[in-house]
Amino acid sequence: MSATAHPAVTVILSGGPTGHLPEAQRIREVGPDDTVLKVAEGRHYDHYHAVDERHEVDGTLVRVFRWLYRTYVAE
Repeated sequence: MSATAHPAVTVILSGGPTGHLPEAQRIREVGPDDTVLKVAEGRHYDHYHAVDERHEVDGTLVRVFRWLYRTYVAE
């Protein structure tokens, strides 16, 4: 029996340090069951977590992932 792939869902990233992520890059595709998203940004990662909130994007309500913290790549 083969596993059925679930389609990606559109989410919007909210929050984070001022000016770190342009609006155009805040719309992302994630798996339908994802609750954590780690975004590589140069020498660090920004961590976003799903919240119980929706935001309208192009007439569609999408899940919101809110910025929680940043980690840095070890050198």
